[in-house]
Amino acid sequence: MIQRPRNRQRRRTQKPARGGGSQRDLQANGASNHLSSLVPTARQVVFGAHVSIILKIDQPTGRQVQGTVTDVLTNGDHPRGIKVRLVDGRVGRVQRMVSEAEARAGSEGSGNLGRDREPIATYHPATLTNQSRSPAHKEPGMIAAPVMFNLGDFLPHDAEEERECGQDLERTSCHPVITQTCPVCYEFDGDEAAIAHHLDSHFA
Repeated sequence: MIQRPRNRQRRRTQKPARGGGSQRDLQANGASNHLSSLVPTARQVVFGAHVSIILKIDQPTGRQVQGTVTDVLTNGDHPRGIKVRLVDGRVGRVQRMVSEAEARAGSEGSGNLGRDREPIATYHPATLTNQSRSPAHKEPGMIAAPVMFNLGDFLPHDAEEERECGQDLERTSCHPVITQTCPVCYEFDGDEAAIAHHLDSHFA
């Protein structure tokens, strides 16, 4: 008895989608393109642009801050946003474009914050007082200011002259006054000015 061969159906192979990729690849590319379309492109994110960014520390929460771009840190587009540095020093990825007023308000609110919103320690110089400026004031570990001298501190002092200057209140000088005698009458004694005035009385 002759057996007839059974008709075997050939399995149809799935033709690749147009464009040279599978359907899964196309879906992945579509999702990537969708994410890229949500964030600004490299044409928009330039120096001076007003943007809203997510800092690295805020990525889990999605919190955004606003400011003005001063440096673009990513070459080309990025699906999670182009990384930039704002004028106030903060670094993050751009999520959307904002107005100039929003960017200015965001920069003013971050005056004492670092690139990741950490507080920046400020330095307050101590105010000098009369006591701290005094040469006698000395803090532990500080070198005292040198004492200033003048030439008189190195000259010998005449104790007798100092004593006479302190006791004789009628003298205007510590040195004795030189007196002269009238050369006409030999009776009047005085200093040079007094003798000259006295001589005028003789020849008047």
